[in-house]
Amino acid sequence: MTPGEGDAPAPPSDGGLQVERTTLAWYRTACSLMIFELVGVRITAELRETASTVLLMVLTVPTLVLIVTGVPRSATSGHRLAVGRNGVTYVRSPDGRRSLLLSLLVATLGVMCLLAVLLGGPGNPLDATVMVD
Repeated sequence: MTPGEGDAPAPPSDGGLQVERTTLAWYRTACSLMIFELVGVRITAELRETASTVLLMVLTVPTLVLIVTGVPRSATSGHRLAVGRNGVTYVRSPDGRRSLLLSLLVATLGVMCLLAVLLGGPGNPLDATVMVD
């Protein structure tokens, strides 16, 4: 047996690009959430549903903070990056609070949309009893 036979091949290294792709994916998610929240504010305001409008406006504040401060903070400059024993690049992160907050905001918006469809209301587009002029 020659040296190197039977050894597992080294995992391909992406030089930390996976970290950048993950950061960009979270950023896109936060931007999409902000767009949906603002559209929801506009629609609920036109339908004069004050409680929903105020709740959506409150949800836009943490989303905007996450977008401005970074979701999660990028590690592309090389700080907070570590290479494990297997050669894979990891991000040293103290916690996942930012990602958790964004996930909770997305889930809250989803529940609001589900309730709006199921409970309906005076301006429910799914209400078949409303006649359109």
